[in-house]
Amino acid sequence: MDNRLGAVLVLVIIIAVGLGLIFANQQPRTIAAPRPTVLPTPIPKPKSNEVDIIQFRSDPTQAHFNPQRLVTHVGQTVTWVNKTGNAQAVTANNGAFDSGVIQPAGTFSWKPTSAGTFNYSSYITGQLGTIVVKP
Repeated sequence: MDNRLGAVLVLVIIIAVGLGLIFANQQPRTIAAPRPTVLPTPIPKPKSNEVDIIQFRSDPTQAHFNPQRLVTHVGQTVTWVNKTGNAQAVTANNGAFDSGVIQPAGTFSWKPTSAGTFNYSSYITGQLGTIVVKP
């Protein structure tokens, strides 16, 4: 009788394993989701006569002027907007304007009274820019 009991147990185990394999194959297969496509964040175009001071993506402690070269006309106000998390500054090389420190989210405006090319820089971060003023 022990041989029959052993044979029955073996048969039950074989049936259980077989059913397990059958049911396992009926489960939905998990498929990994495709990797998301990372697109670069476009740099927004500033408003007319506005220079945005924005951070470099690769180094948040550095900034640059957007646009780096702006063309305007005599009597039109130029506004710099600090869109970084750090203090910034703009100073004309010829002394025509000097913002002092522009705090984050702060602005500085300048209204040119004569035509010319005004190169400027930031004494804080060293970035360079140019304002071309036409008559």
